[in-house]
Amino acid sequence: KREDNPTALKMKSLAKKAVEHGKRFNYDFDYKRESIEELEEVLYKYESALKEIHATDEEIWELSLIFGAYLGEVLLLTGLKHAGFVWADENGIPILKKNEQTKVSPVSKVFKRLKNGKEDNIKPFFDIGLCIAQQESKFKRK
Repeated sequence: KREDNPTALKMKSLAKKAVEHGKRFNYDFDYKRESIEELEEVLYKYESALKEIHATDEEIWELSLIFGAYLGEVLLLTGLKHAGFVWADENGIPILKKNEQTKVSPVSKVFKRLKNGKEDNIKPFFDIGLCIAQQESKFKRK
């Protein structure tokens, strides 16, 4: 079922692009939770560059898709997948969703990070995602 999810396939492909971007900055994005701090550093560098060139929201969104896909894949691998989350398309925005009430949007978070700066650091978002995964896993077995 998950293998033919077009949103999941697209996000896995975009996450691989994020790994390539990381290499440009000498970071090894290895899909482990420790790489999230490195991702934050890369986003900091892009944030500065995007401000310098007066990037449009569309340009920022394109980068957000790439880095948000990576953030989402790491969240899935570190607990959200086990808790029942999958990539889904909601009104054109890729999100991680378990049901209508339980969903997170790593792409939107990265967009906010690139637009607003450090106050939208992705590390707390990631940590909350892990907490959600732990809570949802507890309730998974009825």
